Amino acid sequence: MFRRALVAAVVVLALAASAAAAVLQAAAGTNQSVLTHTLVVAVEKNLPLAAEKKLAVLVLISRNGAAPAGAVATPNKPLTVLLDDGGLYRVKAEIDVSCKGSCEATVRISGSAAHKLEVVPSCRFRSSGFVCSKIEIVKAY
Repeated sequence: MFRRALVAAVVVLALAASAAAAVLQAAAGTNQSVLTHTLVVAVEKNLPLAAEKKLAVLVLISRNGAAPAGAVATPNKPLTVLLDDGGLYRVKAEIDVSCKGSCEATVRISGSAAHKLEVVPSCRFRSSGFVCSKIEIVKAY
């Protein structure tokens, strides 16, 4: 009786050890370090305070022609995005639909380095929305 219990315990321990080894091996295979770089998109504060509070810049980021991901940057809150290592990214900045004039700008960046972009709007605020002569994206680094 004791011998059967001892054999059963050894078999259970062997199965548990082999399962643990398989889990550790799988975890070691998927635990690769992924290099990421940051992209910071800031909006220059060149408008009156009342207009700055209403200004929101839609930032669309796409990689290698894929569908873009979007987020909003304001003069008081820059946008920070993590980029995968390598590859080319297209960053497009747009001001809301009530903008009249040139309301968008585009720049291409590489994902292999950290970047800081500054969106410089040349806009005036009117009651119906923003009137822009142009908007540009300047690489800070």
